[in-house]
Amino acid sequence: MTSIWCGSATAETTLCTEITSVPVTIKAQGIYCFKKDLTSSVASGNIIQINASNVTIDMNGRKLGGFTAGANTQAVGIAATNRRNITLRNGTVQGFRRGIVIDGTTDSTGYVLEDLRIEGNTQTGIEVGGTNGIVRNNLVTNTGLASLVNNTAIGILLKDSSRAVVRGNLISYVLGTSQARGVSVNGSSMVEISDNTILDVGAAYGGNFGIHARDTTAITVAGNRLLNLVSNYTSIGFYESELVDGFDCYDNSTRGYQYGQSGCDFSVNNQFH
Repeated sequence: MTSIWCGSATAETTLCTEITSVPVTIKAQGIYCFKKDLTSSVASGNIIQINASNVTIDMNGRKLGGFTAGANTQAVGIAATNRRNITLRNGTVQGFRRGIVIDGTTDSTGYVLEDLRIEGNTQTGIEVGGTNGIVRNNLVTNTGLASLVNNTAIGILLKDSSRAVVRGNLISYVLGTSQARGVSVNGSSMVEISDNTILDVGAAYGGNFGIHARDTTAITVAGNRLLNLVSNYTSIGFYESELVDGFDCYDNSTRGYQYGQSGCDFSVNNQFH
């Protein structure tokens, strides 16, 4: 499978409601778009809050930035809770505590996050929950901050998710002071993690996990490439920390980790260098 990270050639969306300033709350369904870069110095809350279902935001290659809020920001770039059919695409989200958060349980469904550059967020790049969603063809880079005490940095987090796919993403340089995880799956079921490239996952004082699963049932990890050179601390390519049932690993390549994989119930054609 060929992946195109956050740079696919798509026509600019013009038939849309322009988001002209932030913070903003979206209250009605429809197609929204960026026509210029937007920045916020607000250090808490959600900079773009989606309070409606059936919303598409096409960033048209523009940027949503939060660096001016400072390193201790608690703000989230784009957020939605218990909404259906949310699509985010084609832009950069940078400089927040968490870049994108789509959460909820059964009421959060049908999300698509694609062709995004998620950069320089201090805790989590992308966090998703709910059902029937996909995170694909994104670049998630420079997640975490060395000055944050006891910080667990995560590139992509699936939390309370089911029937979800994380495919074709590049996750590069995740730095935590407690732990670091390229992709983390918690409290989820029927999840596929496939064809991702995960580079340099490091924590100053704790464990490094290329792909991490916990309290999860039925997870397939296939065709991923993991390369780690950032740290000499204990690192694990695939690891189920507890209560994972049905963890299938195949056609993955791991280099630079202390262990290639741990806890896979089914393991075929995985390479460890």
